[in-house]
Formats: sequence, structure tokens, C-alpha cells
Amino acid sequence: MKTQILQLESHDDLISVRDRMAWAKTPRILLAWPRNEKVSLRTVDLAILQHHATTLGAQLGLVTRDAEMKRAAAELALPVFESLPEAQLATWEVAGERIKPQRRGPRPDLPAMRAQVGVPEAVWRTRPAVRIVFFALGVLAVLVVAAGFLPQASLILTPLTQTQDVTIPVSANPNVNTVYLSGSIPAHEVTLTVDGKQSIASTGSQDIPAGRAQGVVRFKNLTESAVSIPSGTIVRTLDSPALRFETTIDAALDAGIGETVDVPVQAVNPGSDSNGEAAQIQAIEGDLGLQVSVSNPDPITGGNTQNLPAPSESDKARLRTLLLADLERQALSKLKASGSEVFVDSLRLSQVLEEKFDPAEGQPGSRLALSMKVEYVAYAASAADLQELAVRVLGVSVPRGYSPLAGTLHFEMLGQPKSGADGLTRFDLRASQTVRQELSLTQAIHLVQGRRPENALAQLRAGMSLAAPPQIELAPAWWPWLPVAPFRISIVTR
Repeated sequence: MKTQILQLESHDDLISVRDRMAWAKTPRILLAWPRNEKVSLRTVDLAILQHHATTLGAQLGLVTRDAEMKRAAAELALPVFESLPEAQLATWEVAGERIKPQRRGPRPDLPAMRAQVGVPEAVWRTRPAVRIVFFALGVLAVLVVAAGFLPQASLILTPLTQTQDVTIPVSANPNVNTVYLSGSIPAHEVTLTVDGKQSIASTGSQDIPAGRAQGVVRFKNLTESAVSIPSGTIVRTLDSPALRFETTIDAALDAGIGETVDVPVQAVNPGSDSNGEAAQIQAIEGDLGLQVSVSNPDPITGGNTQNLPAPSESDKARLRTLLLADLERQALSKLKASGSEVFVDSLRLSQVLEEKFDPAEGQPGSRLALSMKVEYVAYAASAADLQELAVRVLGVSVPRGYSPLAGTLHFEMLGQPKSGADGLTRFDLRASQTVRQELSLTQAIHLVQGRRPENALAQLRAGMSLAAPPQIELAPAWWPWLPVAPFRISIVTR
């Protein structure tokens, strides 16, 4: 039959041996003691290991020469061997015989035995009236316990309240990074970019060239050859600045010195300044001037100028002022919406990111439009810092026995903050909150435990200072007393 051999060591104990036995999968488990060494196992430990082997469906055996272990094995009917080969070859028999349980005799007559040795019951305990009295006392005890634990009560109490109101002188300092009880708080620099567009009517005027001067020039051949005069040939006066004209058609001069041809021209630039007098045109631009000469027998006329509305420099300055004022209002509005208290007098224009006038410089227009994108910088106090300052200052003056009521803190800046030459911005902060009396819940419960509702109310009015008469709600409502158990009484404050 397969046998699982567990070689014990001197350091093994009940726990380690039992854990190793759990891995055995054989019908026999053999514990082998080391030679000349002691293992700290006792008789009771062997009994536990034997029981554990039984639960594993295996038989436990020992290989040991320890006389004490042999005696313990004999008491537990465990097979013991001198060596491993002997244990593996031999048939496992118990070292001793188990004590067979003896068959029990007939069940004794317990009532007869009790009658022989027992003390007879007192006569008064057998009377019906006594039994009824004791039963009634038991029922009464149950009712008393139920009276203390069954009902549930709620005490509705209204504590006294007070309003705290204080005005705090505040100085916001850019060099401070925490809130001080003295009123010094950090001044945070905030930057905001805004853009906008605005337009106004133009109040100035501008002369705008409206028509080109036109006329005829006469070219004269200075050579023996024919000369071509292409359209767009530029002729001009000798004045400074010169008036320039261009031919509007192609022309040709016949061969021969002195041959002439008349060609129409128009001014290169429009306006009344382009008109010229007779014989004022005398030069030709380009190489053509080496072959021919030019002159205008008649005046060049037809150039004119129109006076149109146009933005003036004062219009630009006024529009820029108006738009910057609007952008500043936008910046202040956005900064206030951010949850910070902005110091208005610290707001300044940091830089102009974009600026564009329409119409452009030198162009007419009945209206002048300006679009700008600018960056503003200002100092501000954060709402969190103001709240922290208000909480700390009000907390110092909370009356004893009172505590702040959640959700009642209110603070606001009085007037406009003023920034000084020292870099500090000063203003007054008004802070207020409601404080509520701290009630002793233990005292309230002690005053009403086990009392009738009317008596409990009287005790509460006499023993506690309240803003309104107390109320009691019982469940069930018809129960005549408040619970005795404190955990059955709850308190609601208003």
C-alpha cells in the first residue's frame, strides 16, 4: 500500500507537521523521527495529528525509538516501527487495543431516583394563586421593559441665535501671499485680453483726383528714317515735379527730317494738377527721345478734383478714446464675473495687440471704423481670501456656547478701493454671520427620559434657554411616556 513518508526535523512542531500532512494523497502517512534528535511533539499533538489524518482518509504511523513517543502512540493505538523499511513492508497494526465501549444498561428511572434523593417542593409553590401572582409579575416586567424600549420620541428644539456684524480695514499687498488676521491679504495681478470694434461719422474732407487731363502732342522726326511711336509712350514737361502723359494709340512718323504727326495723350495721374499749358510738354522718356522731338501746340485740359468726406486726425483720436473706454468697461465686467474683487483704479492698458482703421490712411470715407485687440492688467482680491479673512475675524468674537450657522456668512466691500503710492490698496470689508447656541443633547435627553410629554416639556422649558417653545413627537402617538432608553430619543434643531 502506498505510504507518504514525512521525515521530521528537530525544528518541526504541530503546525508544520499538520501542514505537510495536508499534501499527502496516500492511504498511509508515516512520520519518521530524526536519529538522536528531539521533536517538540506531545501526546496531545499526536492525538490532533491522528484526527487530522483520519479527516484526510489516511492511517497515521510512526518510526521512532523515542520511548516517550512509543508510550504516547500506544495510548492512541498508533502503529510504531523501528525503521522505514519495516514500516513499508509490515502490515500496520495498532500498538495496543482500543478500549471497546461497553453496552449501556437500561435507562435508569430518573423520576424515581429524583424522588429518592430530591428535596420535596414547598407546598405554597404549588398553589394556583401563587403561580398567577408570579406570572403577573413576569408580564409586568415585560411591559416595563417594553415601556423603556418600544416607543420612540423626537424633541424639536429651537436654539437661540445672534447676528455678528464687523467692519474690517483691509490692505491688499502684492508682496503678501497669505491672509493675516490684521487685515492684510494678497493682491493678485490679473491679465485679460479683450477686443472690439466701433465707428463714428467722418468730420474731415479730402480732395480726391476725379478726372485725367487730355490733349494732343505733336511728334517731329529728327532722322531720315520712319519712326514708330507705340501706344503708352511717356512724354513729360521739364518742370519739377514734372507732368507725365502717355499716348493712347500707336502712331508712325514718315521718313525725313521735319516730318510730324499728332497723337492724342492723357495724364498719367488724375486730378486738376495734371492740366498743362501749350508748349509745356518738351521731353520723351526712353530711347525714342533720340529720334524725335515732342511739343503740345494746345493746352492739355480736363483734369479735375472732387472734395469728399474723409476721416481727420481728430476723428481717429476721438474714436480710439471711445473704443478704449468701451474695452475697459468690458475688461472690468469680465474680471468681476471671474469671482474676484477688482481694484478699478489699478486697471491699466498693458499693450495693444491689434489696431486697424477703416478706411486706411489717405482714403476717403463717410464713416471711420476702428477694430482693436488689447491687453489689460489690474490688481484684485480673490473672493476666497476675503471669505477667509471674514471667517477668521468673526471667529475670534463668537460668543461662548455659540457656533456659526452654516450658510449665513456674508461679506461685501464698502466703497471703492483706493491704491496708494506705497503699492497697497485699502478698503473696508463688512462681514456678518448668524451664530447659534450649542445645545447639550445629553442634558435634553436626561430632562425628558421616562416622563409624560407635558412634564417633559415643562422640564425642557425650565432647564434650557430656547428661542421657541419645545415640541415633542411620540411614536406611537398614543403612548403616555417618553422612552427610558436614550437611543430611542432623537433631537431635531431648527
